[in-house]
Amino acid sequence: MNKWKNFREYGKKGPSLTTARMVFFLFCFSVLTFFLLAHIFLRFTIRDLRIEAARLQRQYDKLMAMEKSLIWEIGAMSQGDRLRELAMQELGLRDANPASIEKLTVSESLIASYSAGGMNSGYEQARWMEEKYAKGIGKEVGSFLEINKELNAKEQALDEVWKKIKEKEDEKNSDKDAGLRSKK
Repeated sequence: MNKWKNFREYGKKGPSLTTARMVFFLFCFSVLTFFLLAHIFLRFTIRDLRIEAARLQRQYDKLMAMEKSLIWEIGAMSQGDRLRELAMQELGLRDANPASIEKLTVSESLIASYSAGGMNSGYEQARWMEEKYAKGIGKEVGSFLEINKELNAKEQALDEVWKKIKEKEDEKNSDKDAGLRSKK
């Protein structure tokens, strides 16, 4: 009879799935799901990083090989014979025939005119400049600067007018496009 008594009490205990237990299991399930998704995400990230590392390692190896070859080429070019050989092969350098070499000479009067600064050349360059710029070269250059500033200001004003005209044309074109679209 004792067994029947326990059986009757078992039915009186209430449901085994309460709200608190359900919330607890949902919480545990969501935490477990979060960690599983994080684990999968980290696996994919690690795989992507390994692929990227392998690609960067290959690029590094190529660059190191290129650097070594460039260093070797620089060393080879620093040798005079190698540089001359390369110029003959790739650039078409030829040895000059001593009979075909033309010697240029500069006259003594030209050397004297340059060494004296042009004052004793006979062309009277200083007087020519004084006649052309009677006000003085500083005033002439100053007036050129003023003219340049005025031209720049006019150019900027014309640019602004041009921009306004272009904006109006663009607005007209967009209005026409909108009209054509509405007709369709």
